[in-house]
Formats: sequence, C-alpha cells, structure tokens
Amino acid sequence: MAPNATSSSSMPFSQGQPLVGQNVIICRAAADAAPMISRLTGLGANVISVPLIEPIAPPDGGEAIRTSVLEFANYDWMVTTSANGSRSILEAMQNAGVESTPKLACVGSVTAKVFADAGFVVSLQASVSSAAGLVAQFPDAPTDGQKRRVLAPLACLASDQLETGLRAKGYDVDRVDAYDTAPTVVDRNKRDDISAATSILFTSSSTVDRFVTIVGSGQVPPIAISIGPKTTETMIRRNIRPTIEATNHNQEGVIEALCHVVSTMDR
Repeated sequence: MAPNATSSSSMPFSQGQPLVGQNVIICRAAADAAPMISRLTGLGANVISVPLIEPIAPPDGGEAIRTSVLEFANYDWMVTTSANGSRSILEAMQNAGVESTPKLACVGSVTAKVFADAGFVVSLQASVSSAAGLVAQFPDAPTDGQKRRVLAPLACLASDQLETGLRAKGYDVDRVDAYDTAPTVVDRNKRDDISAATSILFTSSSTVDRFVTIVGSGQVPPIAISIGPKTTETMIRRNIRPTIEATNHNQEGVIEALCHVVSTMDR
C-alpha cells in the first residue's frame, strides 16, 4: 500500500505557493474541474487537463430520463454522482417544462454546482466525494408512511454501490441511465504536455484504468497521488507505484497529499 499523507492541519498552504514548478495532470475536462484547477493554480501549479471520457447519449437515447422527470412527484429524493448526470437531468427538465425537483443529494461540489447554478437547492452534499460517502450521510428511510422512493440518474457504467447502499437504508431506488461515456482521443499536443508533467492526481479507480488504456502506464509522471484505497489497489494492479495515498479521500485530500510530497522533496 502507498504511504498516507499527513492531515491538512500540517500543510504549509499559507506559506506562499508550495506547488510552484509542478506540472500537474488532472484527468477531467477543465469545465468539470474548475474548483480543483483554481485550488491548484492558487498553490502555484501549472494544471494539465487530460479528459479521458466524453459523455454521450445512453443506449435508449435518453427515453428513461425524459420519462423520469415527468414522474418527479413520485419521489422523495433524487441523487446524482456526476456533473454530466446533473446536466442530463436539467436538459430533460427544460425540454419537458418541468420546474421543480425532489430533494437533491449530490456527490461532490462540482456535481452540486450544476444544480445550484440553475437555481436549485441541494439538500445534501457528500463531504467525501464518493457513492459510499453519500450513502454514509444519507438519512434512514422514514417509517411513518412518507415517500421512500429515490431516483438515481447515473452513468451507464456506474457501479451499483449507491443504489445498494440506499436500499440497505430502507429506500426504494429507481436507477435510470442518464448518460453513457466514450473514450476521448489524446492528440499529439496533449501527449507532449503529459510528457512534461511532474505529477498526476488519480481521483478514482476508473480514472487509473482509463489513463493506462488511453495514454499508457509508461506516461505516468514521477509523482502519482491516489485518492484512496480502491484507487491505490488499481494503480498497483496496473503497475503504477503510488507515491502517496491521500488521508482525506476527496479532491482537497489529494491536493494536500501532493503538497506534502513536494514539501519533502530535496530542492
């Protein structure tokens, strides 16, 4: 296993820009990672955005999403785990003239921001940006006859961890395919940027698999940060040596871990 970063309380964030000179790869489109990019650049890093997937319509052409927004009144909650899923819902709502939603629960600030920017209140945002984190914070289902139904518009390839966890808490969960994904093409200019990178932040197990498949394990920079245990396991399986595993398993945690590594390097 990779060593863990120290806690955020020991990070020298107030001491200038600790990431000056670091060319940091994040495996997401810039539009979906604005808070993370802002945080990294504020710490002095040069950020290289390498999106590995692009959203496409689900196999049913979006029919399930279009139907589900017309049935919002039947649900107590709607949970989304990605910005793409949130956008798919909002597009279907706009096309159908639907102006209100069930209570909203989101994984991550970027996912929640899509709804917030459209004027909707997010009732629950997971402090740990994962399906498990959202399930852990989700209230138990009511037992007094109130609605217990949850709508879960997810990516076609998303795991069943979220719906399984919510069912264990007593909810009836209806999963619908919000979108599918297709691999992106990394062009020569982007590959040149990758070759110049000094570090990479792996924020999910699937990101590791996609990076190796599309770019290659030989292109992983010297510093490779893992967001948590599952991501670390995948890195090892893919013959990538994790430099460190974040103590806090969220985006801020991987940034803290990178700062910790850089602070201990010989200068």
